[in-house]
Amino acid sequence: MTNIVELEHKAVALEKKVEQIHKSLESHSLAPVVVLALNALAIALIGYYFTPIVACKVLFVEITVILSLLCLLIVLFNRIIQNELIHLEVLAIQGQDEARQGLRQGRHALQLISKKMDETFHPQEDTMHELYSNLMPMVQLFITKEKNLLRWGHLSWRVANNVISILNARTK
Repeated sequence: MTNIVELEHKAVALEKKVEQIHKSLESHSLAPVVVLALNALAIALIGYYFTPIVACKVLFVEITVILSLLCLLIVLFNRIIQNELIHLEVLAIQGQDEARQGLRQGRHALQLISKKMDETFHPQEDTMHELYSNLMPMVQLFITKEKNLLRWGHLSWRVANNVISILNARTK
């Protein structure tokens, strides 16, 4: 029984530590923003109390130091960066190989389906003639109906224009 109580206390303590770490990480995420804001304020004050040329020189030196540190970090962590890039390249090559294999399998499956369809379906020449002979009366009906619809549309357009002109004449 006491072991369970002790475990619960340890779990609560661990939970509090996790919350503290989380809060400290949140406060550290604001640190770069605060540093940049203070740096901008310092550069502005240098430009105000001295000359803008001095502020530009200070800014140039800061940028140069930051880029130098970045290059130094790249040189120091070259092996780690190179290993990560090699790992990513291996993953990309594996993905490419899997995609090629999947495309080959898909193409083969499509060829099999195409062969099965060619074996089961052989259209006869008479079928196309029958299709055209059955379809032509419907196409002719649609074309004649289309002419009638065009005439009705033109007539309704003229009526609408006359109504609009009459309404405009009354309002004047």
